[in-house]
Amino acid sequence: MNLIAIQIAAHPTGRNPWYDVPWNEILLNGLDIEIASARSVALGYTLVLTVEAALITLRVRQRRRFADNEIPPTGGLFSLMYLFTFAVATVLNPVGPTWRGNDNHDLAVLCPAWYMPALIGIGLVALIGLTVWLTAAIRDVPAAS
Repeated sequence: MNLIAIQIAAHPTGRNPWYDVPWNEILLNGLDIEIASARSVALGYTLVLTVEAALITLRVRQRRRFADNEIPPTGGLFSLMYLFTFAVATVLNPVGPTWRGNDNHDLAVLCPAWYMPALIGIGLVALIGLTVWLTAAIRDVPAAS
C-alpha cells in the first residue's frame, strides 16, 4: 500500500501543494528526495515485519512438536511484537500526515484520499487473520499427558 501511494505521489500534476506554484526542477528534486526516503522507510518496516512473521511461524511449528511445558509461551509475545510494529508502521508511515509533524513538506498531500482508510483496513485484516491463525494453531496442539 505504501508503494502504491509513493508511486502516485511520484507523478505530481498541476500545482505544487507545498508552495502553490507550478512544479519545476528544484521542487521535483526535493520530491525525489522525499520519495527515496519514503521507499527506504517502507522497506525497513517490511523487513522487520517479515522477520517477526517468521518468528511467529517458527514458534507455532515448535509448539506443535513439543509439549507446552518444554517451551516458554513466546507465541503470544511474538504476536504482540508483530501487531505493535504493524500499528507503528501504520501510524508513522512515511506517506502519512504524522511523518513530518506540522511540516507541510510531506507526501501526504500528494497521496489519494483512500490511502489511510485502506492502510487501517489492512491493519484490521492482519489483526483478525493473526488471531484466527493462532487460535487454530493452538487448537491443533495435542494435550500434554
